[in-house]
Amino acid sequence: MKSKFKDEDVLNTLHSVLDATCTLAGRQITVFLPEDPDGVLLVNRSINYVIKEIEITLNKLKREEE
Repeated sequence: MKSKFKDEDVLNTLHSVLDATCTLAGRQITVFLPEDPDGVLLVNRSINYVIKEIEITLNKLKREEE
């Protein structure tokens, strides 16, 4: 089944989640998304990268709560 969401929509939503969680955690980061040698965004790797950063931030929040 094909998703109604475009990769760009997913990446934008993940960026919003990352921004919100970083604000909550007081974590200031700059994200440089992976590109190929021609400067074209590698969408799947970018999505995985942003998800990993969200997980890191959520774990930071969890540790602060304990």
